[in-house]
Amino acid sequence: MFLIVGALGASAADNAVSLRPPVAPAEPISRPIHSGRNLWFASVAALAVTNTMDVQSSWGKRELNTALAGQGGTFGVRGVLLKAGITAGVVGLEFLVMRHGPSAKLRRKLAAINFVDAGVVGTMAVRNWQVPSP
Repeated sequence: MFLIVGALGASAADNAVSLRPPVAPAEPISRPIHSGRNLWFASVAALAVTNTMDVQSSWGKRELNTALAGQGGTFGVRGVLLKAGITAGVVGLEFLVMRHGPSAKLRRKLAAINFVDAGVVGTMAVRNWQVPSP
């Protein structure tokens, strides 16, 4: 008798309506395609930081680049203004290009150019710190 009641109870449980909602199969999370905009902003920040490092490491020392050298051949206000003007011009031009919605590929290329430039300027800053002050 217990077997019959158990069998009837089990079949009734199988036919019962479940109160839980059905579980949908897991769908892959869609992620936005990276446009390269954040990478470009990071490259501009790196460029600004390394140029600041270069200015600090060169201040008052003999400047080999005659365009940046001030009175007495040392790096000073003239060099800072020229470096800031050139960097601002390049970043400003890139900003105008970015404003018109270029492709992600172009944004990444501009970021790569900025990172390479930041690497070169940063290397020169490290070299300048090894040169003794006059």
